[in-house]
Amino acid sequence: MALSQMLERHGIRGQRIRVGVRRDGESFAAHAWVELDQLVLGDTSANTLSYLPLTSISRKRSHASRALQSDPKHQRSN
Repeated sequence: MALSQMLERHGIRGQRIRVGVRRDGESFAAHAWVELDQLVLGDTSANTLSYLPLTSISRKRSHASRALQSDPKHQRSN
């Protein structure tokens, strides 16, 4: 949530807050992360891919978001 709010304060819109779940043996784990045009921000794609996304909260897209697309380590492939 904090990352999403920080992006908005800097005029970057279009991010989605994703919420996912997974099983860890006998227990249940939940995680939230931010994506911008399918780029994972503040986390790694490897980590987020281990969660089944349940929902997302979207924001409108801005032109500033395109600048982040050049970094392949933030690409989410699915």
